[in-house]
Amino acid sequence: MTTMQQPSAGRESRQGMLDCLQALRGLAAVMVLIDHAMLAVVPYDPAFGPFFDLAGTIGKMGVNLFFVISGFIMMYTTEPTRAQAPAERVSDFAWKRVTRLVPLYWLATLVMMTIATLEGLHYTGFHIFSSFTFLPNVEDAGDPRMPPIVGVGWTITYEMMFYALFGFCLLLPRRIGPGICMAAIVALVVGGTAVLGHVQDAELRRIIAFYSYKNMLFFAVGIAIAIGSRRLPSVPGPAALGGAITLMVAALTAYWELRMQNGSLLWQVVSFVTCTCVCLLAAGNGHRSDIPARRLLLHIGNASFSTYLFHAPLMHWLAITSAPLLKAGYGAAFIVLATLASLAAGTFIHTLVERPLTRAIRKLSNLQRPVPAKAAA
Repeated sequence: MTTMQQPSAGRESRQGMLDCLQALRGLAAVMVLIDHAMLAVVPYDPAFGPFFDLAGTIGKMGVNLFFVISGFIMMYTTEPTRAQAPAERVSDFAWKRVTRLVPLYWLATLVMMTIATLEGLHYTGFHIFSSFTFLPNVEDAGDPRMPPIVGVGWTITYEMMFYALFGFCLLLPRRIGPGICMAAIVALVVGGTAVLGHVQDAELRRIIAFYSYKNMLFFAVGIAIAIGSRRLPSVPGPAALGGAITLMVAALTAYWELRMQNGSLLWQVVSFVTCTCVCLLAAGNGHRSDIPARRLLLHIGNASFSTYLFHAPLMHWLAITSAPLLKAGYGAAFIVLATLASLAAGTFIHTLVERPLTRAIRKLSNLQRPVPAKAAA
């Protein structure tokens, strides 16, 4: 009887951990929405001016969580493929990543281009090309993130860079591939930062700075946590999620109360440690729980990609239509309502567009993909 229960218990523990990480992804999405909602209020209500840096800090921590979770999930979910041939392993990984991200991202790009055209705006050929190919828009000299047409897509550019690097390392033996991937990320950040001090050309400096973005280290952190996840002590579901939220709130409270600077070494250390500990708690969660907060965040996490890609035009429109109320001091109410509206819109798009689109693309792709010998057997 014991031997029959062990696989079930293992699956339950694995699913509990993945659910907690997905709920954490939902928390990160909410943080990004709060950031953008606060920034939308600032132009209309001067009283929110002092919160400008705090808003950006909340959003950046949310993005950092996305990066850690991404590194963890890529490492953890490719573990069962270690027995596959390297080429087959990479092909499977690339197929899943492309069918998961590219169709909806391209759709969001087309939607933003349509909105811009209706408003009389036009994009250059290179901007369109770089947006569809996940390259930085080097024509944008005013923004170090060099964002694509979907403004928030600059983080997706880093995600795709990471996927390309991780996919290459899947060609290597499993015992050294993850280590080389982490070492390559560290080398990009450290090496790029060191080189910057010796480069005078402004354009070249911008490109080097982009590809040595220090927050890419969070991808490596996620891989490291996944490697050590089997050795982490088990944490009950409510304690893992509650502890994660408490840590994030405590760090942001310290940032505000101690008047830390966003780029200061102290805050970088605090942010790094906080995001790492939050994901360690989630990775150590070996129990599935059904508490309402977890279910809600899990649902938000499932829809987070749709929410992330499409919330900006909605929030912009809400701010414009609510301008008289924002000027009258209803900024706090707007932040809450705009965040909820964006979450609702993301759920709607996830249910009616993202999921059917992903299923259709994968079904079509499966018709074109050769069936591996083991699967056929």
